[in-house]
Amino acid sequence: MPREFSRTVRVAQTIKRAIAVLVSDWMRDRQFGMGSVTAVDVSPDMTQSRIYVSVYGSEDKSATLSELNYHSGRFRYLLSKEVRLRNIPALEFVLDESIEHGDGMSQMIGSLRSESQDG
Repeated sequence: MPREFSRTVRVAQTIKRAIAVLVSDWMRDRQFGMGSVTAVDVSPDMTQSRIYVSVYGSEDKSATLSELNYHSGRFRYLLSKEVRLRNIPALEFVLDESIEHGDGMSQMIGSLRSESQDG
């Protein structure tokens, strides 16, 4: 019977659940605003992982992202306490701007609709 999901997808989902709590707590404690983990990609050899983070309420998102990457070793250690994996992949945090992009698209569509109703 074939598996429904590959191992990398299952590991990514497991990491996402655990790292989301760690990142949101860390950001709240350091008053960087609010953050959420939107996705996790794990390399096929499971040595690298890319954590996509949305940041809200922070004036300098790149500084927040730099701090997350600076503390990635600490997050990896904390993740090893939460997740049962033989090897925890290296963590790289990446800013996810898809929500902001979606909001911008929604505003553009809304303005086009209002223009078509006016004209």
